[in-house]
Parts: sequence; structure tokens; C-alpha cells
Amino acid sequence: MKLHQIIILIFYFAAILRGENTAKITFHLITDDGKTLTNFPYQASAWKTSFISTEDRATQVSGKTDNKGLVTLELPYSYGGISHGIPYNSSGYYNQNSNFIPTNLLSGHWQPWNPIVDVIVKPILNPIAMYARNLREALGGPVIIPRTNVPVGFDLEAGDWVAPYGKGNTADFLFTKKDVIPFIENTQPYDVIWILS
Repeated sequence: MKLHQIIILIFYFAAILRGENTAKITFHLITDDGKTLTNFPYQASAWKTSFISTEDRATQVSGKTDNKGLVTLELPYSYGGISHGIPYNSSGYYNQNSNFIPTNLLSGHWQPWNPIVDVIVKPILNPIAMYARNLREALGGPVIIPRTNVPVGFDLEAGDWVAPYGKGNTADFLFTKKDVIPFIENTQPYDVIWILS
């Protein structure tokens, strides 16, 4: 490698580390049925590295779409991709995030410079309550199925076994533990079949 190539590389990486480089992207927001979203909030965030303090900082910018459904966002960017999506407080639409990764740097601008990225936004039409539970936390310790060889229901909304084993009413899941060789102690063989339905 020649000396002038090494000098160019040094300036290139120094510029990246200073975080003086910017990315600019125009997002085009449409619904899944092709309608343009106007005056709709959108945001992007990225990591910026400071050469002086050697600290990474996340930067975030936001804006609203115009009457064509376009919003242009420009932000400092160093590495890791540019995360973009609908702010979490946007009612009526599913929160979704995507990642855009620029390809290369040219005169302090990440390429491609100001591409138009189509974003399909999905409206919430028929919301259904969804529940997720950590059984260990919900039951206050290790998960122990109250009965063996019998299906036992678990109510996700209540976070407990169904009656008569707990406070649950609806069996969202049925757990069945079948002892093939019953457990007595760790030094002896045992075999268990678990069925989730």
C-alpha cells in the first residue's frame, strides 16, 4: 500500500470516529392497502462515536410526513445501521422498526445519500389481547405441576393454575406430566414425558 493510500485511510477512519458523518434518508409511509399517510410521525436513530471522548452515543431524530407521505430525516451516524420506525405512542398502527445500513462514506455523507425507502405501516384492525407469562415469576418459584398423569390447566390472564390448583378460570394451556420412571432422587434414573396442549 502506498503512502498516500495510507493517509487517505487514516483520515477516513478518523472522520468516522469523530462522528462528523451524516446519513440522510427519505421515508415514504403507506398503509398495507396503498394509502398515503400524511402528517404522521416517524423517527430514526443511530450510533455516533466521539473520537475525543471515545464514548458511543445514540442519536435520534423525528419528523412528520408531508402530503405525499414523505419525511426526510438526517442524523449523525458512525456504525451499526440506522433503526427507523413509528414512535410507540402512535395509536391505531402497529409499532414496527426496521434497520437501514448505508454502504459507504463519501465526503462525510453515507451512501446512498437520501434514498427513498418505502415503509408499509399496518393499521390495528381487530386487536386481540395477548398475554405472556414467566411461570417461575408468576408462581413465585420453580414450576411444579400440581398433579402428575392428569392434564392441568394454566390461565395466562390470571397467571395461575386453574381451579382447584390455583386462581385461574380459563385453561389457556394444558400441561400433562407423565412419570415413566418416577423421580426419587438425583442418583437414581428417572424418566418424564411432558405434554403441552
